[in-house]
Amino acid sequence: MSRGRSWQALFAEFLVIVVGVLAALAVDQWRDALSDRSLEQQYLARLEDDLGQGRVVLDSLRLAHAGAARNADFVSPYLLGDSGMPGDTATTLAALYRASRSLAPSFASTFPMTTFLELQSTGRLGLIQDPGVRAALLHYYREIAATGVNLDLLPREYRDFIRRRLPTAIQLSVRSECPVQGTAQNEPLQCSIPLGDFDPRPLLREVEGNVSLAGDLNFSRQQLAIGLGLQAALIERTDELAELVIAAR
Repeated sequence: MSRGRSWQALFAEFLVIVVGVLAALAVDQWRDALSDRSLEQQYLARLEDDLGQGRVVLDSLRLAHAGAARNADFVSPYLLGDSGMPGDTATTLAALYRASRSLAPSFASTFPMTTFLELQSTGRLGLIQDPGVRAALLHYYREIAATGVNLDLLPREYRDFIRRRLPTAIQLSVRSECPVQGTAQNEPLQCSIPLGDFDPRPLLREVEGNVSLAGDLNFSRQQLAIGLGLQAALIERTDELAELVIAAR
C-alpha cells in the first residue's frame, strides 16, 4: 500500500509540474500575443501615417505634372511656329519654365515607406495578422517601385534647354510667385514677375519655330500624360490601402 501511495504521490507531483509548465507556457504565449498585438497596432498606426504622407506627395506631384502639361500645351504652338509669341513676355517665360517642371527627385526613393521597409527587413511583416492587408501592402509597394521607374523616364532635353537660358533669379521668381501647381486646373497662366536686366528677346527668337525643341517638349508631354495616369491609379490604391489599414486597427 505504501508503494502504491508513493507512486500516486509521484504521479501527482508530475501532474503538478506538467500543469505548472503548461500554465507558464500559456501565460508566456498570452504575453507574447499581447506584445505582438501591441506591436501590430504600432506598425499599423505608422503605416497609416506613411500612407497619409504619401497621399500628400502624390497630390503635389499630380498637380506639378498636370500644371507642366498645361503649360506645355500653351507654349507648343509657338515652338512649332504655328503662331507668334504673345505680347505678355513674363507669362511666356513663366510658361516655358513651368513646362519644364516635370522632374523631381527619384519618386520611389522619396515616397514615405520607412515602416514597410522596416517590417520587411526585420521579418516582422507577419505581425500584420490580416493576410489580406499583408498582401495589399506587398502589392502596393511593388507598384510604388514600378511607378517610380516610369516617372524617372521623363526626358531632360527640353528642361535642360530652358533652364540653361533662363537666369536663376527668374526661375526662382516663377517658382515662388507663379508655381506650376497653381496652373494645374483652369487657373490663369498669367505671371507678373520682374525681368530686371534680363533681355528675353534672344531666348524668344531661339524657341519660336524651333521644331527640334518642340519635339523634345512633345516627348516630355507624352511622358507626363503616362505619369498622370499612373499617379491617378496610385492615388486610388493609396486610399484603398489606407482604408484596409484603418479597418485592421
